[in-house]
Amino acid sequence: MADLGAVKRKIAELESKNDIDKAISELEKAIQDFPKEGSLLNKLGDLYIKVSRQREALEIYLRGAQVFKEETYYPNAIALCKKILRLDTERIDVYFLLGDLHKELGQRVEAANYLLEFAERKVKAGNLEEALKTYNVIKELVPNNSKILQTISAIYAQLGKKDQGAEF
Repeated sequence: MADLGAVKRKIAELESKNDIDKAISELEKAIQDFPKEGSLLNKLGDLYIKVSRQREALEIYLRGAQVFKEETYYPNAIALCKKILRLDTERIDVYFLLGDLHKELGQRVEAANYLLEFAERKVKAGNLEEALKTYNVIKELVPNNSKILQTISAIYAQLGKKDQGAEF
């Protein structure tokens, strides 16, 4: 196993020489040795973008966000999620991940906003059960929000569970 610092220096050197393909190759190898090193995943995603490999970049950024989340580096995970959404706003699950990360940081309003985006997209896609679960999480983050309570009640009605929705 190589020294992480040496690997990063080699990649930086290759990038400075504009040898992006070789830097990508070195990063792909380094990630096998350091699978929990989110900074390598972030750099690989950035280099994929430079060579127009957006789909691969999105997957690597997501993997990096998950690694950072597992390692409790929530701000780093949030940054990678935002990179994903700048490239592809249709990555619905990233909104949920962002909501979860902000919730972990105690940022209730930000968490609720991202979860709300996720839930609204799930409703539009016809996935009412998942939307309902998410709206219930939002309800815990921002209690007594009448609009959220009305939405939960309406979803219960759409699901034929009007009795459960009556409490809202």
